[in-house]
Amino acid sequence: MREHRFLLAIVSVLFLALPLAAQFPVHPYDAYRGGPVAFDGKTNMGPYAWVSPGQLGGNFSRVVVGGQEGSTPLYVCRAPYVNGYHPGKYIGGRCNIGWGTSEHALTDNIQVLVNMLQTPNESLLLGFPQNWLGPETQLGFDGGTQDKLRVCRASYNNGLHPGKEWDNKCFIGWGGNAVPITPYQVLSLYNGVRLQAAITRQINSIGSDDKVRTTIELLTLVDYPGVLSHASFQMPQGFNLIRQSADSSACPNTPGSTCRQRWTYEIDPGFNCRLNGDYMAVFNKTCSGGGNPCGIGSQNVKLRLNSENFCSTTTVTTTQ
Repeated sequence: MREHRFLLAIVSVLFLALPLAAQFPVHPYDAYRGGPVAFDGKTNMGPYAWVSPGQLGGNFSRVVVGGQEGSTPLYVCRAPYVNGYHPGKYIGGRCNIGWGTSEHALTDNIQVLVNMLQTPNESLLLGFPQNWLGPETQLGFDGGTQDKLRVCRASYNNGLHPGKEWDNKCFIGWGGNAVPITPYQVLSLYNGVRLQAAITRQINSIGSDDKVRTTIELLTLVDYPGVLSHASFQMPQGFNLIRQSADSSACPNTPGSTCRQRWTYEIDPGFNCRLNGDYMAVFNKTCSGGGNPCGIGSQNVKLRLNSENFCSTTTVTTTQ
């Protein structure tokens, strides 16, 4: 009788529906997860609200900035005039709008656009990025109350001025006149917390050197214009990351799309015989093609893995 001992390798493949096994820290903004790609200002304001400047106590840190004139920021505002509210620029305690052929500097019942998210960490506000897109976008923010008046901005006389979109032009108030300008951009307020992740593959195998290697594949989904880049992969003590790779081929740079990225991590468990424990993939989140920040400085995806004891042995008895 001959006795053979083999190292038992357990191979497991996990397919999980989204969302998922990956767990996110719970923040107040989770209420917007699964919401629209962008807030339209009509049916969905998200965490934004139109607020009287007098209620801010002089703190404009959360007011949406539409442009600047020299070193002076020009905030997004709106004011009632004739047949409803009209978007414009807030400066010097007034909301300046263009209407007809004239600029109107209004003070009564004016409002500024504010991110009202309740969070102890101001950096989380970047989870709702402010972007300025071409007028062809379907993700613009409407600041009017009657006609469709999307918030826009345009360059004029060495400044960048917010105003209202009308008749395929951006109307701003400047020098007492209503000035129609092309080209221009429209404001788009993205719901940047729409990020999902799941483990799609977990394989434990034995290499030619008789050492166990573990491969984990993580799938992430993030809405346009967000895109992730690898920052780090944190593991329990005694584990080492051999290599990491990413496939971003299914990440179109088009409004309304979803960036689908696959992340592969090859791990050396060292002297550990199980994978059990907490892991964390850390990503940087930016805008595809550059532009404004599209998320908090880093996005963490927490994972919890379980496995069989791959150091166990099995005895196979044969007879001749």
